[in-house]
Amino acid sequence: MKLKFCLNAFLLLVYISSFAVNIPTFDIQKSPEWKVKIPLEIPDKDFATSGDASFILLDWQANNLLHESNYRMVVRLNNEEGVQNNSQVTFSFDPSYQKLAINKIIIHRGKSEINHLNRSEIELMRNEKNADRFIYDGSYLAVVILKDVRVGDVLEYEYTLKGENPVFSGLTYSYVSQAFRSEVLRIYQRILVSASETLNVKAIEQGQLPVVSVNGNTKSLIWDINSRPAIFTDANIPSWYNAYPACEISSFKDWKEVKHWGQKLFKLNTETPQLDVLMLDRKFGKTDQGIIEAIRFVQDEIRYLGIETGIHSHQPHQPEEVLKNRFGDCKDKSYLLVELLRKLGIEAWPAYVNTSNKGHVDDNVPSPFAFNHVIVKFHYNDSDYWVDPTINQQRGPLSLLCLPNYQKALVLDDKNTMFDEIPVSTFDRVIIDENLWFTDSTAEVKYEVKSVYHGNMANSKRSYHLGTPIAEIRENYINFCSGYYNNLKWAGDSALQYTDYPETNTFEVRESYLIPDFWEQRGVDTVELNATINPYNLYEFLSYTKDQSRKMPFSIMYPVDVNYSIVMHFPEYKEIGFLPNKDSIVNKAYTFYRRSAVDKKDHTYTLNYTYVTKADHVSIGEQKAYFKDYNRLSGLCDENIKWGMATENAKLFWPSIMITLLFAGVMSWILLFVYRSDFGIKETGKYPLDFGGWLILPMIGLCYTPFKLGYEIINTGYFSQTLWDNFISQYDGGPFLIGSFFYFELLFNVSIVVVSIFLIVLMFQKRVTFPKIYIWFRVVVLAGILLDAILSNVILDVAFTATNEIAYGIIHIAVWVPYFMTSERVKKTFVRTYKSVPREEELTLNN
Repeated sequence: MKLKFCLNAFLLLVYISSFAVNIPTFDIQKSPEWKVKIPLEIPDKDFATSGDASFILLDWQANNLLHESNYRMVVRLNNEEGVQNNSQVTFSFDPSYQKLAINKIIIHRGKSEINHLNRSEIELMRNEKNADRFIYDGSYLAVVILKDVRVGDVLEYEYTLKGENPVFSGLTYSYVSQAFRSEVLRIYQRILVSASETLNVKAIEQGQLPVVSVNGNTKSLIWDINSRPAIFTDANIPSWYNAYPACEISSFKDWKEVKHWGQKLFKLNTETPQLDVLMLDRKFGKTDQGIIEAIRFVQDEIRYLGIETGIHSHQPHQPEEVLKNRFGDCKDKSYLLVELLRKLGIEAWPAYVNTSNKGHVDDNVPSPFAFNHVIVKFHYNDSDYWVDPTINQQRGPLSLLCLPNYQKALVLDDKNTMFDEIPVSTFDRVIIDENLWFTDSTAEVKYEVKSVYHGNMANSKRSYHLGTPIAEIRENYINFCSGYYNNLKWAGDSALQYTDYPETNTFEVRESYLIPDFWEQRGVDTVELNATINPYNLYEFLSYTKDQSRKMPFSIMYPVDVNYSIVMHFPEYKEIGFLPNKDSIVNKAYTFYRRSAVDKKDHTYTLNYTYVTKADHVSIGEQKAYFKDYNRLSGLCDENIKWGMATENAKLFWPSIMITLLFAGVMSWILLFVYRSDFGIKETGKYPLDFGGWLILPMIGLCYTPFKLGYEIINTGYFSQTLWDNFISQYDGGPFLIGSFFYFELLFNVSIVVVSIFLIVLMFQKRVTFPKIYIWFRVVVLAGILLDAILSNVILDVAFTATNEIAYGIIHIAVWVPYFMTSERVKKTFVRTYKSVPREEELTLNN
């Protein structure tokens, strides 16, 4: 045992020693001779309102001829927070191609200068700030923990980086930032390039362009900017939105040059014998299934891990190396997949995208730094496909292949076109069905949720469920739901289940809960119980912020397509006192529809919500309307329900019944006078034709009208005491106006029923007055529907939703009015006057 321990210790020491040989070092040197010496001027001003720190000077100079960059920062520490955040100085460099020279670390305190540049107090350590994302760039940090730092001190530090990444040999690029989240009193930036070099210069967000001068073989670009105030961004801005002025410099003339540069890194159709062996072993083929298997192999069996030291910051590792290691970053995995597809005889190319700037990527000056991700485009069976090889757990056939919303890509193909538009995925949607079962006012409410995710939503949900312990998932779910229903609990050990459907790339989650304290008493002097129902799972997809005094675009989730239903099951002995209705909100950002329905046979009340986004942001000019619509949307989502009265206690609403009977009686009396009038038309003496031809169609519709509308009047609940009680409580702010409107709807529908019955009598008696009255009937019905929709919008603030009824009315008039006015059959069928009606038909009417 002792021998084994000594052997392991020896091997560990050898390993550490070999590793230590490769640890880089740094130099302590004076400032380089080539840089312009900018004098330090510390202003005598009050910094009390300037935040935790103020940058006195940002002096950044680059000599591209010598491949050196010098950085000098001077910052005043205004309070304790500033001391806390700025008392550690770090210098980052990549030792594979860079050397670090620390030039200066000084604290200015009053008129004193305290030197803190002491080699023994500088520690070197691996940086790897992106290790949590499985990316290792080989960079190191030189760290200095400053001692005796005080409020009011001015910290000045300077360092120089020497060396150039070989992958950018001979190229120039710089992004000159000209404002920050802290105030900057002076920004001085200088870039030296060859006098013969042509640069592409672009100002961003009203950034300042450089002053250019030439001295011999050297060209200088200089920015000297004074007094830049701090800029703070609004909350929830789109990832592509840049609020800070800047200037971008690139030696790339256009995007075509960038494409050619990328093509040199991704050399296609290379010799890859190991890939040939893989193709035979896996039996990949030029079929839908063979392509999908190749994609899934790269996505799932080549793990995501990037070794991005030196040139491999942008140059991919060779496909055979990636296959051997079984890991790679986005460019490695994309390169491997492209070669696999090409071996299948499929045209495929790597494609540069920017996951943040998305469709605005070409707003940048042309350069490789405009991109942060690589994906694959391929052409198969006359169709273009896009795939991200870094996404694992993606399922479904080739026809359902989907991609996140990257929007735009620079494809490394041989075409002269530059950017390709990436279609937005049409598969990203979720269908949520909730059911609540009520038995009585004290029993636990059974609550079930079924969520079916499609497209990228299925990929995301699948990855979460398969990569997270079930105990943690259960805890997250129950905590989320408890925010809406008190004392919620799982219905059992198997109350959370999920099912994966890889053949359709759908992922289903089922939840079962019990809610013991669902109903609550909201008034002191009442025994009535209440509860609020809302589609809380919908809020996951909605976008909102309290910061509504904005000066920047507002980011919203896109694409989003949610269909959400809540079905409430009531016991048979309870009356459902709800009004079936519908509403909608339509703007440039999204469409939202809400519908409710009562099924008295199944004793259910159903709420349905549809929410579809149409853009990824809301512009500044549209935000006031957006937040107003959001408030209305939120109100439409809240549904207050009451534990309704038992059926045996339910009462008819006699005022509605009496008014309806009185109104129908008055109308019948008026129509009797109309019936006895022929409007001056004399006896024709002709014998009427039998019914036939196209006339049969409007006859059927007219006979169907009173039955359909009569059922709707009764089913809506106009004669129910419960409905009217709920109605009064819902619109207690203006009951008279709202009540008048609902009586208008009731009596308008009753009038249609009465007049349609009257027209049926005239029709079967073949009265000469029937065509004219029928035409006026159709016109008045359409006018009434239009008036009802307008009043709904004005009085109830309900969106214009009667489009189907209006369209039907217009089509009916457009078709049948001309027919009744010009048809010879109509003229020869309806020929009888009041006096010529056979006696038995008149007796039928009078009875």
